[in-house]
Amino acid sequence: MKKIKNYNSNFKIVLLLIVIIFSSITLLSLPVLFDYKSAKKSIEKLISSEFKLDIDIGSNLFYKPFPRPHFLVEKSTINLKSNKSELNLIKIKKLKIYIPIEEIYSKSIKNISLIEIKDSNIELKFDDIKNIRKHLIYSINKPIKITNSTVFILDKNDDVILISPIKKINYRIDEENKYKKFHILGNLFNIDFNSEWKRYYNKPKETIHTIKVKNPNIKIKNKFIF
Repeated sequence: MKKIKNYNSNFKIVLLLIVIIFSSITLLSLPVLFDYKSAKKSIEKLISSEFKLDIDIGSNLFYKPFPRPHFLVEKSTINLKSNKSELNLIKIKKLKIYIPIEEIYSKSIKNISLIEIKDSNIELKFDDIKNIRKHLIYSINKPIKITNSTVFILDKNDDVILISPIKKINYRIDEENKYKKFHILGNLFNIDFNSEWKRYYNKPKETIHTIKVKNPNIKIKNKFIF
């Protein structure tokens, strides 16, 4: 009986290894099978409709299977849909476009689960900040992450008046708890700060904004009703 059990156990392990190896080979072969040129325009349209952002993909798409399936874009720019500035709001060095696993085997991408912006510059004027506020309050968008980037605040002459390194921005809608969240971990005047903005959909005219600072230890909580 022990021999039969050991045989069954070993067979399951070997079968699992075969499945993993062939799945990995299939995933790695997708760059050859996928039509990236036709996908570029469809991805731009999807980001516009699902994330409420205007994007210009300026380089080729590279498929990356690990740690989860995504496309890597090494050069692109993003604007808010309502942004009338001549500046590109975000000049992106690395853009990761995450897609559901079932989309990998389809001929065209019809769904994007998350976009992540890395190592990029975000240039903001006063009008851009107002447009970001409108995006926060009125747009229904899928999750957006920004990591290891820098925010530049510009005056009307396009001169930089403020620089803020950003470790992480997490911008998403919590569908289970029915609220939108805009969370920032950043640095301003060499002081680390933790900023969290929330708007609950059962109280659409209220927003809650909390800012925490260390050294000095400060916590500011603001409830805004409009």
